Amino acid sequence: MLAIDPGSADALNSLGYAQGESGDLLAATKTFEAYGQLPNQANNALDSLGEVYFMNGRFAEAEKYFSQVSSRDPNFLKGAPLMKAAYARWLGGDLAGADTLMQKYLTFLAKQNDALAVWREAVWFYATGRQEQAMAALAKAPPDQAATMERQRAVWRGDAHIPDDLAQVRTVYQNTNPAADGLPRTLYAAALVKTGRADEARALLKLWPLPESASDNLLQSLTYPRFLELRKALKIQ
Repeated sequence: MLAIDPGSADALNSLGYAQGESGDLLAATKTFEAYGQLPNQANNALDSLGEVYFMNGRFAEAEKYFSQVSSRDPNFLKGAPLMKAAYARWLGGDLAGADTLMQKYLTFLAKQNDALAVWREAVWFYATGRQEQAMAALAKAPPDQAATMERQRAVWRGDAHIPDDLAQVRTVYQNTNPAADGLPRTLYAAALVKTGRADEARALLKLWPLPESASDNLLQSLTYPRFLELRKALKIQ
C-alpha cells in the first residue's frame, strides 16, 4: 500500500483536480487512486475521478465512476453522484437514458423529503432544453415555495438580470473554486465573446462545467444552454 501522510488528503484531492483540469487524466487517475487508499476516501476519490473525466468531456467514463459511487453508497453526498451520472449520460448523447437516471435521483430525493425535489426536476428539464416542461414542473411546487418558483420563472422569462459586465464576471470567475466555476466561467466566456475576444472565450470553454455547481441556484439552469450555445457559435467540437 502506498505510504501517504494522512494530512495529505486535501493536497492529493487538489492535485488530482489540477491534473484533470490540465487535461492529464492519467496522472489524475493515479492521484485519485492514491487518494482513495486513505481511510474513508474511496467514495470521494471515485466521485472526484468522475468529475475530472466529466470536465474533459469523457462522459462515458465519468458516468461509470459516478455510478460506482452510487452503487457503493446511494446516500453519498445526498445522492449527487446519481444526478451527475444523469448529466453525463445526457451529454454523452442519450437523453432517454439520462431521464431514467434523473428519475431515480428524484425518487431518492422524494424519499428523503427533499423540499426542492420539484425544483430540481424543473431545472433538469430547462438545462436539457425543455423549457415548457420546466415551467410546468415549477407549477407542481408546494405553496410555501411559490416565491422561489416565481423568481425562477423570471430568470427563464428573461426578466431577471444576468451578470454580463466583463470586469464583474471575470472577478467572480477568478475567485471561484475551479470545481464549482461552471456558471461564472460560462458567463465570463459570454462576456468575452460579446466584446470580440473569442479566442479567450474558447480557452474557457475547453472544460465542461460540472452539474449544479453554480454560485447562484436560480441561474444554474442557464449554464448548459449557454455553454452549448457558445461552443456552437465558436465552432468548438
